[in-house]
Amino acid sequence: ATHYLSCHAAMEAYGMGTMRNLPSPHPIFKLLHPHFRYTMAINCRARASLINDGGIIDQLFAIGGEGKRELMRRGGTGYNIHMTNIKRNTKERGVEDPKKLPGYYYRDDGFKIWDAMGTFVRNVIDDFYQDDAAVAGDVELQHWAEDIHTRGFPGYYGAEDGHGFPKQIDGKETLIELCTLIMFTGSAQHAAVNFGQYTYYGY
Repeated sequence: ATHYLSCHAAMEAYGMGTMRNLPSPHPIFKLLHPHFRYTMAINCRARASLINDGGIIDQLFAIGGEGKRELMRRGGTGYNIHMTNIKRNTKERGVEDPKKLPGYYYRDDGFKIWDAMGTFVRNVIDDFYQDDAAVAGDVELQHWAEDIHTRGFPGYYGAEDGHGFPKQIDGKETLIELCTLIMFTGSAQHAAVNFGQYTYYGY
């Protein structure tokens, strides 16, 4: 759930919303588009051979097909996009302070990456949006947010629509946080939950 749902499926929702609503010259399209490279292709392959009924997960994992479906149901019900916001997530779990929990490298390295991305995103958004009113008045951007909120993250299994993604973007700070979150999810967060798999599964 922390790998496929929170990274792969989320990035597909962000990517589809971006392709459907933002023209290629739009600054947010240009900012985010490189982070969706190969997302659709690998997700299609995963649905065809990895998480499909009778696929690799069903054959190799002890939870089997029904266990996989239950895992997805539980993960989807409680999912919120801010689970991949490392600043929020570590604070909510009480592990944000290095003095209280030294040597937690996911947090220590992740904060540096989040901050670097956030600075870059802020510089781009400051170049293109003079103030909050400019963000709120960007019709294409508002359609992007509404599409991801309602179609990218629909309510299911009793969860609310949007799963934390706003229906409207009210200003620059919200946009900066969302773009940083999307970029972090497809890069550093995915690396954190993906690259260690072989160590465990190959044992």
